Formats: sequence, structure tokens, C-alpha cells
Amino acid sequence: MENQIEVSNLSDVESLLHRLRKGEEFTVENLNINFVNVVNFKIYGDPERYNGTIPASLAQGMCEFQTELYKAYTLVKHGTDNLKHLTKKDREELEIIFKVEPGCTDLIVAIKDVIDSFGIAFERSTQGMTGTEKAICLVLISLLLTGAWLVKSHLKNKHEKDMKQLELDEAKEDNNSENERMRILKDGIVEALSASSATPAARDVSEGIQNHAANAVVGVLKGVSDADKVEFNGLAKIELDQKDIKEMIQNPREKMTNSELTVEVEIEGIKKTPEKLTVTCRKVGEDYSFPAYVLTEFFDKEETDLLYDAMKESDTTKLFGDYKIRSGIIELAMISRISK
Repeated sequence: MENQIEVSNLSDVESLLHRLRKGEEFTVENLNINFVNVVNFKIYGDPERYNGTIPASLAQGMCEFQTELYKAYTLVKHGTDNLKHLTKKDREELEIIFKVEPGCTDLIVAIKDVIDSFGIAFERSTQGMTGTEKAICLVLISLLLTGAWLVKSHLKNKHEKDMKQLELDEAKEDNNSENERMRILKDGIVEALSASSATPAARDVSEGIQNHAANAVVGVLKGVSDADKVEFNGLAKIELDQKDIKEMIQNPREKMTNSELTVEVEIEGIKKTPEKLTVTCRKVGEDYSFPAYVLTEFFDKEETDLLYDAMKESDTTKLFGDYKIRSGIIELAMISRISK
């Protein structure tokens, strides 16, 4: 096929993000994603439990890993993660074969076929998303499945600045730098899929596949919570000690935090009900939108009129309230004061 875009390493992902930011459009059919053929979890610990063997707890964790991938796939293909929509053919295409090597318990997962199956699902299904959004979501799930799920997310506001610094760090050939680079690129994709211009379907699918990918790896880690060490090898190479394993199980995704803030926003839309206003707004200088809720019984008409005036005049307004933030992105806000 003409105009094929090779995506086989982090530099290719970075290039794709730059093209996206310049407004270029591309589709799943344009992408040839070939990160790694397999990923593996090497589990070290009690030789009675982890020497080419699979204890019952790990077997259950492997089942959870498979189930969460089924849910992510069903979300992509059918718009819901309800597994009753998963067909026998779907299960066969997405079935994971775990290979176990002796010496430690080394779980080897043929991940390339799984990514290819997600590509077909994005290509043929996923209503309500643009072709470019489908392509970017496929890159996101590919990064998550090859290691980004294990790299804690701390979204930086200055993505471009971070990438320039990491280009300098790259010369050190330091694995931590590459993992950090992967984290920033993954966050850059999440940010693009949370942008104000993104479709609601893209936001839902992005959020869903992040949750299911996190739950998948937690399933495996819960099954080996007594291990001394787990090494993950994929596009990222990550080593987890006992403390890391427990932390990942307890907090698979970045926690949502609450902050009382005053944020200057642009108003994109207002939905009114008898009890409240749901204001779709965008923080000045950012490219993603979030819902802010205004309980009308606590506000004078003069205050709520500021919202409508700002929307009509393409002006900004300041909203004080309780903001729920995850990975640097405002997910929603409950407003207690409105000002010009």
C-alpha cells in the first residue's frame, strides 16, 4: 500500500506525533506497527514456585490478563466492554499463548498478533472516531502492550521541551531515559486524544484501553505478589522489586487528585438542566476540554450570565472550585465561584 508509515521504535512514534501536531491525517491502513514480536515477564523468587512453573495464583493472573485484553478489544470493536458482544472468532483471534521457560518463571507472550488484531478491529469498526484518531489509538494500545503500562505517568505540560531534552539524554544510551521517553510519548498521545477537537468516542476509547491495559498487568502482578523481582522485556525494559510490585498493584494508574484552583477558561458549550449547568470548557493555553458543573441554586443570575457572555464573545472567564486532576489533565470540576 502507498504512503505506508513504519512505526517500529520510539523515534517513529515521535515522528508520528509531530505529523499529528502539524495537522496531517492518516489511517490505520497507513500504519505498519512492528515494535516487538513478543513481550515477556521474568519472575524470580521461591524456586519451589518460580522455576519454570506456574503456581495457581499466577494462572489466575494470566486469565485476568487475557480477560482485560478481551474487554479492551470489545470496546474497540463494539463500543462497549461487555464481553457478551465478543464472538467465538474474536476470542480465537485474540487468544494469547503463554510460553514458560525454565530457570525462573519466564512468561513469553506473542504480542505482535494481538496488536494486529486490534488494528483490524480499529480499521473495520469503532464508530464515531476519525481515521486519524483510530490510528493514534492503535499506537497507544501498542505502546501500552509493549511496556508503557508499567511506566508511571506524570504528564508534562511542555511536551516539546521534554522531547528535546530526551534527545540529548539519548546519547547516554540509558534505559531509564528510554523508558521516560516512552512515558512522555504515551502521554503525548493521551493528550491528543483528550484535546478539545477530539471526538467523544476517541476520549472514551482512550480512557477504556488505558484502564484495561492497567488491569491486565495488575492481574499478572497480583498473581506473583510474593516474587522477589519481576523483569519485563518489550519495547520498554523494566525491573520491579517487591516494593514496586505492591505499589503497581495498589495504584495501577496515576491517582486522581483534588485541588481548589482558579482556572481561566474558554467556554465551548453550556448544557442547562433545572439543577445545574454543565459547562464544557478549555483551560487557556491547553488543547483539551473538560466538564465543569455549576449548581444553579448557589449562583446569582449575574454570575451565570458571565458564562454565556464569555461563550458568545469568545472571551475567557475565571472559575474557582474543586478540580479533579489525573496526570496533569483536568478531568472535571465542581465550580463554587465565577468571575470575569
